Amino acid sequence: MIFLKRYLQSLLGCLYFFLGGCLLRKHRRLLYELSVRFGFEPAEQLPTPLVPTAALSKFVPPPACPALYELDVANGNVTVAELVTIASLVKQQAPQACFEIGTFDGRTTLNIAANAPPTARVFTLDLPPADIHRSSLPLEADDLQYIAKDGSGARFAGAAFAGRITQLLGDSATFDYSAYEGKMDFVFVDGSHSYEYVVSDTKTALRLLKPTGGIILWHDYATGAWPGVTQALNEFYQKDHRFQGLRRIHDTSLCLLCIPPSSTP
Repeated sequence: MIFLKRYLQSLLGCLYFFLGGCLLRKHRRLLYELSVRFGFEPAEQLPTPLVPTAALSKFVPPPACPALYELDVANGNVTVAELVTIASLVKQQAPQACFEIGTFDGRTTLNIAANAPPTARVFTLDLPPADIHRSSLPLEADDLQYIAKDGSGARFAGAAFAGRITQLLGDSATFDYSAYEGKMDFVFVDGSHSYEYVVSDTKTALRLLKPTGGIILWHDYATGAWPGVTQALNEFYQKDHRFQGLRRIHDTSLCLLCIPPSSTP
């Protein structure tokens, strides 16, 4: 009787996973990986990472001692090590104006605001769920689960540093940045992971920086889940002289570029 019960539970679980997984986007990546593992289709050819790796200490002399909030990691968040890296950079650089492309649940936004000077402003842009099927550029299929949420920035709502944060909504490829261009010290790019959006958001990040320069940080480089990020940054590193200093932070999927004065368009 126990065996029969477990058999039926396993059978129903398999039916849900394999039939429901075709409809539920959150299962599609796992289904693909299982298909590859069992030899049903060839593995996706991923771009080879070309950006050199550097230790965080190259950019942040220890100890940075950043403040850290919301350490619980949800699907779609940066890792704790990456959160420490971002917070340390902000603490050390003390930017007065920060722009984040891709708010998601606001965990990274909150930590940027917490480690920036008290007078700093943090602007964060997210695609509203209502526009999920009206994006101007192709989205990665796996991006949709992070866009289809009740609201952006839930993890900084009501926090002590929320007053430093301005939530913006729109498509990062068509958003009107005229009020922010040439005024940012720090830009974090973590929006859609498609190649087209990473290229567009990177060009935007360059325009957002002050003429005196600043820092651009990208998430999800050299991960199997987001080949578009790796491809786009590889091309910028190889073809744009301003990106020769681009470095991947050791033991993270973060890429960092320090733009010196007069290098921005």
